Amino acid sequence: MPQTLHFTQILSAHYPFDIINAAENRGQDAVMEHEEILQALGSGNVTAAMLAVRKHIESGWTVLKSAR
Repeated sequence: MPQTLHFTQILSAHYPFDIINAAENRGQDAVMEHEEILQALGSGNVTAAMLAVRKHIESGWTVLKSAR
């Protein structure tokens, strides 16, 4: 998906993933969040997938804000 790739590239360029990933349990949480996104996509539930992506982004943002 070109739009998804572009969005990921923008995130990677603007957010310090090393700080987010260094936060305790963030890696584990991110894996579970990605699994939730993939499960929703696999079942064809677009609404659930969008909500899971939003939850994932907000969770990472919360970790980033508290790490600064």
